[in-house]
Amino acid sequence: MFTGISLGLMYFAIYSSYGLSFWYGARLIVRSIKNHETPPKYQASNMLIVFFNVLMGAFSLGQTSPYFEAIGRACGAAGTIFKIIQQKPKIDSLSQLGKRIQIRGRIQFRNVHFNYPSRPDVPILNGLNLDAEPGQTIAICGSSGGGKSTIIQLIQRFYDTNKGQVLIDGHDIKDLNVGSLRDQIGVVGQEPVLFGYSIEKNIAFGHPEANLEEVIQAAKEANAYDFIQNLPDKFNTLVGERGAQLSGGQKQRIAIARALIRRPKILLLDESTSALDSESEKIVQAALDHASIGRTTFIVAHRLSTIRNADKIIVLDQGRVKEAGTHQELINAKGIYYNMAKLQNQDEEEEKLESQDVIRKRSIAYAKRTMSIDTVPTSISSAHGNNGEKALEEENLPLRRLIRSVMPDRYHLIVATIFSFIVGLSVPVFSFIFGEVLGVLANPDPDYILDQVLKYALIFLAMGIISGILQFLQQYLYGISSENLTYRMRNDVFRAILSQEVAWFDQPENTTGALCARLSNDTSAIQGATGSRLSVMAQTVSILTA
Repeated sequence: MFTGISLGLMYFAIYSSYGLSFWYGARLIVRSIKNHETPPKYQASNMLIVFFNVLMGAFSLGQTSPYFEAIGRACGAAGTIFKIIQQKPKIDSLSQLGKRIQIRGRIQFRNVHFNYPSRPDVPILNGLNLDAEPGQTIAICGSSGGGKSTIIQLIQRFYDTNKGQVLIDGHDIKDLNVGSLRDQIGVVGQEPVLFGYSIEKNIAFGHPEANLEEVIQAAKEANAYDFIQNLPDKFNTLVGERGAQLSGGQKQRIAIARALIRRPKILLLDESTSALDSESEKIVQAALDHASIGRTTFIVAHRLSTIRNADKIIVLDQGRVKEAGTHQELINAKGIYYNMAKLQNQDEEEEKLESQDVIRKRSIAYAKRTMSIDTVPTSISSAHGNNGEKALEEENLPLRRLIRSVMPDRYHLIVATIFSFIVGLSVPVFSFIFGEVLGVLANPDPDYILDQVLKYALIFLAMGIISGILQFLQQYLYGISSENLTYRMRNDVFRAILSQEVAWFDQPENTTGALCARLSNDTSAIQGATGSRLSVMAQTVSILTA
């Protein structure tokens, strides 16, 4: 709409200025004639020189306006970019400052208070005190929002405490070099993040300088070596985007190997098995138990069955340690941990009964679906046989398919195209009137010159009004059709993406980034078939045919 308004005002200003220029120039010429000036001070040639100079200057100025707009956008973008560049992080992982120590693994929390910057009014830790000796396995459990994952983040120094201290081997964590600290910490999260490279490369991301022997050793320690050897390409197997080619348990063991390859002194496990089924959980848990040997290990767990062998179990509630001890000690105490374990055992029994019922129902549904699928290939083959040539023809004629896609907005496009033709006719009309004005100025009768030039000036004014209104309307209608087309195409593409089989997403051209680009860029580019370009084409045809 704003584009239409600006173009409409521009056309009105252009033709109105034409009329005003000819009318005022004619008055000056008539004045020179009536004053019998010799030679005349104002002639038709003077008027044309000024007219075309102003016209060319205005045209050149119009050509530069997009560049001023681009400079303005660049300044705005640069302001945001430089603000980020000049932002000095409070915790700089690339800084060379701070102590570099060989960590043994003793971790202490001393009266730690903490809340997240995004929620300053919600306290997470309230005077937390915690000790972990080198090589000890500490399990942390408690209600959601109690600060379990926060402890993991504070050890990595993603945040600084509001009050209190986090000590590593007796050193305040704020005094240590951040990069050196994190190099000696291994982390395995709930959802492993794998990249679309080989298994070897994904493991080596934990220690870029590692060789193949170190990668293999890390895989063995993570109980991943056997299943990797059973793959066709072994360590050269591509895992797919986000590890789509591997099961949840396999991805988690790759993530464990990636954490172990750097030989960390501290191992942080943040609900590493919560997203796995019971069978995969047992395999991964065995890998985690093996990985924690000789390392200070912090385990954040939802399933209490995975932390029974921990050296110390911490029960958090409202940011404080409510209970601490081994599994058996806490069970005997019959406190918070005992109630959590009892409730969880009941839930697991109910889940087993429900899962058995679900499996039975799915088996019946699968059998029915298999019977119905048997009839599909014949119908598909028949459809391909009848429509194969048509499909090929449509592939070879994408313009026809594009035209079909804009048919819902055909009335908008037809009316807008008619308006574009009319606007295009203003150019030959201007040429005709311009020639007539030159003929009038050659007449020696001053009264005749004034009458005729006034008539043509009013015609120019009318042309400006009509062209301005039509320019606005055609831009508005083209804009509506363009937005509708983009919406329909994005909707259709998104629906088609959702209906594809999983194997389709494994193809290199169908990655998440490529699909997002198609939804964002390609569908927007289709606007070129119905937008301002179509308007220019219609006006050009109108000018040539006139």
